[in-house]
Amino acid sequence: MRFPPFRGFGTSDAVKQLSQWINQPMLTQAFKDAASKLGIKEVPQLSSLQELLRQAGAWVESAVEPWTGSNASRWSAGINATGEWFSNRWTAPRLPAEVVSLSGLVQTSFTEDGGIEAQLKHAMIGATGAADVFVAPNLASALHLVSQALHRSGRVKEIVLPRVACIRVPSGAGMGGVHVHSILESSGTPIREIGTSTDCMASDYQRALSESQQLLLVTSPHTPQDECSAGIAQARNNNALVCELAMDGCIHDLDTLGIPSMALSRRWDEGADLVIVPGQCFLSGPECGIILGKLDAVAPIRALAELDGLQADRLTHLLLAEVVRSTLSREGWLKSPIGTALSTSLENLENRARRIAVQCAGTPGIDRVEVVTQDCGLGSGVWQSKRIASAVLKVFPSEGSPSRLADRLKKHEPPVWCNVLSGHVEIVLRTIDPADDHLVVQALRAPVQPAEDSPEAQTVAPE
Repeated sequence: MRFPPFRGFGTSDAVKQLSQWINQPMLTQAFKDAASKLGIKEVPQLSSLQELLRQAGAWVESAVEPWTGSNASRWSAGINATGEWFSNRWTAPRLPAEVVSLSGLVQTSFTEDGGIEAQLKHAMIGATGAADVFVAPNLASALHLVSQALHRSGRVKEIVLPRVACIRVPSGAGMGGVHVHSILESSGTPIREIGTSTDCMASDYQRALSESQQLLLVTSPHTPQDECSAGIAQARNNNALVCELAMDGCIHDLDTLGIPSMALSRRWDEGADLVIVPGQCFLSGPECGIILGKLDAVAPIRALAELDGLQADRLTHLLLAEVVRSTLSREGWLKSPIGTALSTSLENLENRARRIAVQCAGTPGIDRVEVVTQDCGLGSGVWQSKRIASAVLKVFPSEGSPSRLADRLKKHEPPVWCNVLSGHVEIVLRTIDPADDHLVVQALRAPVQPAEDSPEAQTVAPE
């Protein structure tokens, strides 16, 4: 017997519909026939099965409420008060609230939408101007696929890699990320490194790029821009391929933090054949590696990925499609978590910081809270030298060390991640969602637990 597809997108719709189907005469007869063929003398009462399914539906609703109910937008590991968005310490910043809600529904519901990959491809092509698109699970796998697929197909015999582009990229495999050189080396493609770790001159590109079966890999934001543009032009003159790892890839033209970033639709003006974009950076999406490019360049990459099983899962496709839809306008991107963090005025951050400081005045365990304005790091890798002004709370503990205070904040629910210095901890407002300000106050005002080696902690309560 073939069951009809589950309709709806609710958490227990499937269970409820199954309960209704059990009451159908044809299904009742099918149960009896099956029991007779199997030699079962006592057929279970269908009414008891319906009651079991009813209880299962109620359990499903209560179990998934934290993801699909009013707290859906809080589906995150903690509050990032470090000031860093693009850090190798984590791979996926906070997602937009509507994407989080969709994720909770998808993971707890039944759906037969098998065309999501095609929908995402259509949306990405329309938004970026690429001819083809493929989504890998993360940046490391995307780089590996590009280098290995083009080498196996005979398109590339050597990769030209400026040492300034030898960064670590997030991989989802833990802290620290994976070094670009290690990823490319694992593909078996010969690598020629040029320049130094701080710059790469136009003459370096000219000496290295002399054949058509070469791939020039560059990383943006470029350092320095002029020499890199000259290198891309040299590659184009020799019919070599150009692949750009666009850590600042976005659908819109941006001039955030004084770092101009061209929209993905204009990256092709520089002469790139392929552009690899991390979904979790400026796109504000789930962790993945998005490979954009020409048809003949992406086709062998897709074939190898299907052979090795290196495609992103359907949930990633679905969430990424929702991110593209919700950030297609510049206003939509500005409302995303990263867009909000990078565009909020310093005055706004200072006002929020002063309100938090006032609410924490006189809190046991805290000597004082100071509000200062200072430049904070944006992240690691290509962002290591980039700074952005933010309001910062300097919290000085009245007892114990700053490390102990940071541990207490980290153990709070939800945890608050901060920066630890010699005499205080720093809470950077730039990366804190305004809706979470009251949670930061709760974490700072939480009762101080005695240290494990203190007399209070070692006191044994009478039986």
